[in-house]
Amino acid sequence: MFLFIFFKVGSIIIEGDKMIRDEIKSYIEQKIIPQYEQFDAAHKTPHALKVIKTIMELTRIVPDVDDEMCYVVAAFHDLGLAFGRETHHLESERIVRQDEFLKNYFSKDQIDIMAKAVRDHRASGSCPENIYGKLISDADRDYDFDNVITRCINYRRELDFFESFVEVQKHIKNKYRSDGYMKEFYYRVKPQEIQDKFDLFADDSAFALEEFARIYGPLIFDMELILYYDKSTDDVGDVLIERDAVRGVCLRDDKILLVHLENSGEYKFPGGGVNDGESMVDALHRELLEEAGLSKVKTIKPIGVALQKQNSKMADGIFYQKSRYYYVHDFEENSFDEQNLDDYEQDLGLKPKWIDLDEAIEHNKKIMLDENRNPWVDRDTWVLMLLKELS
Repeated sequence: MFLFIFFKVGSIIIEGDKMIRDEIKSYIEQKIIPQYEQFDAAHKTPHALKVIKTIMELTRIVPDVDDEMCYVVAAFHDLGLAFGRETHHLESERIVRQDEFLKNYFSKDQIDIMAKAVRDHRASGSCPENIYGKLISDADRDYDFDNVITRCINYRRELDFFESFVEVQKHIKNKYRSDGYMKEFYYRVKPQEIQDKFDLFADDSAFALEEFARIYGPLIFDMELILYYDKSTDDVGDVLIERDAVRGVCLRDDKILLVHLENSGEYKFPGGGVNDGESMVDALHRELLEEAGLSKVKTIKPIGVALQKQNSKMADGIFYQKSRYYYVHDFEENSFDEQNLDDYEQDLGLKPKWIDLDEAIEHNKKIMLDENRNPWVDRDTWVLMLLKELS
C-alpha cells in the first residue's frame, strides 16, 4: 500500500512519499540504531541518523530505488564497527546477510543487493557495485567542514591536542583534498568553496591549526582554546604526565589579583590542580581560598583553556597540562581569609597581591629571560597579555 507518511528515527524527522512498513521502522529504531551508542564518538547515534536522513532525501531525486532497502542500508552500514574499523564494511555486509528479521521482509536478491551496498559504502573502496552502494556512499559523506573536523577529533579522542592535530591534518590531506582518495561523487556535489577550505586545511598548517583549535576547544573542553604550545622533545622517555588545572582571574578597578612568588619573583594566577572526583568549579573555589585567601566568590565565568606540553621536571617524560581560566566576580572586599598553603607553596613564598596588569606583565617578561624559570611563567604571562588585549 502506498502511503504518505511521517516517521521519526530518533530525533530525525523524515517525510515524504515513503513505503516503509511499520514493522521495519520499529525494528530499525528499537534494535539497530541503539547499537551505534557503543561506537566511538564520531560514529554514534547522531551519525547513523544523519546518514539515514541523507539517503532518504536522495531517494527523492534518484528514480527506481526501493525506499525500504535504502533505509535498511543506511541503518546497517556501520554496524561492523563492533568488530574493528579496518574490516567494518565487511562485517556490516555479514550482519545484513545473517539478519533473520530482514529475511522475513526481503527476498534473497534484495538482501544480496543491500549487503553489497553496505560493503561498498567506504570512500576508500572501489566503485560501488550497485546503485544502493552509490547512494549509501554519498549519504555517508559529510561535506560540512566543521562536522568533518569534529568527527575526526572525536575519532581520536585518546590523543592529546597536538597529536590529534597532526593526525587530523594528515587525514584531511589523504581523503578530502582535491587529489585525495574520496573521489566518487554520484548524486551529491561538494560545493567548491568547501573543497577550497579542505585544500587549505591540508596544505596551510597555520590556517589548519587555527581552525582545528577553534573547533577543538568547545568540543573537548566546552571552552574556547586561548593558548597552546608544545615544547616537548622525543628523547625524554615514555612517561606522560597529564594534569587538569583551574586558574582564577580576579579583576578590581584597574588591578588584577595575582600570587607573587617571593622565592623566584614572578606573578602567577591563583589556581592549581583538580583533585580526583572534584568539579572544576569546586577546585577553583578551593584553590582561590588556599592560595589567595579568597572566599565568598559568587560568580565564575569561563574564559578559555591553555594547553602546554613540555618536558617534565618531575620525571623522565612529557608533562601535558590543561589549564582552565575563569573570571571571578562578586567577591566581597573583606572576603580575604588566611591562606592554606602546603609545604611546597610555603617554600615558594606565595603571597596574594593586587597589581596593575601592565606592571605584572613587564615584571614577568624579565623573569622569562631566565632559562631556569618555572614552567608556568610563560603560560600565565601570555594569558596576562591576552587579557590586556581584551581589556
